[in-house]
Amino acid sequence: AEKSTPRKKLQLVGVTAMFIASKYEEMYCPKIGDFSYVTDKAYTKLEIRKMEVKILNVINFNVSYPLPLHFLRRNGKAGSVDATQHTLAKYLMEMCLTEYSMVHLKPSIMAAAALCLSLKLLDDCEWSDTLVYYSTYTEKELIPVMAQMASIVVKSTSAKQQAVRQKYRRSKFMKISKIPQLKSKVILSLAEKGTLS
Repeated sequence: AEKSTPRKKLQLVGVTAMFIASKYEEMYCPKIGDFSYVTDKAYTKLEIRKMEVKILNVINFNVSYPLPLHFLRRNGKAGSVDATQHTLAKYLMEMCLTEYSMVHLKPSIMAAAALCLSLKLLDDCEWSDTLVYYSTYTEKELIPVMAQMASIVVKSTSAKQQAVRQKYRRSKFMKISKIPQLKSKVILSLAEKGTLS
């Protein structure tokens, strides 16, 4: 629900938005009095509190967006995936985070495609009805995204950015970036589709 803000209240909206953001982001957020001080006492603590309630009501208390990891956790629980499958899916998602070609995708489809690809690579599993229900995506809908992911993984060996691959080489992450399945026929044929699209 959009609300128009009178010009004379813009500073109040701005400082209140900063107050809300600091509460969400900071471990030790500034006191409300500090925000009143920043406005040169143009607004009282009470006015900032009232505006905070208005802003939060307008945005339905949605202070952040869900990340692909949130969807992966949900889908993983629904599909009863094991730690290796989950870790590989996380690796696939993180490999795509720096790819401009992937930024337009919804976090939900990123997570579903990563999990579906992980299941295919590790166990040649089918995307179950349960996973279709909880993710809201069929395997057919995920194939183009899986193909892009596969293409990114295949190209990653010669890519400039190596931080994610290095991270997932560690024991803590089951050395998942070194598994042979990441060079298998399954991923190579999917990658071929990804470079064509």
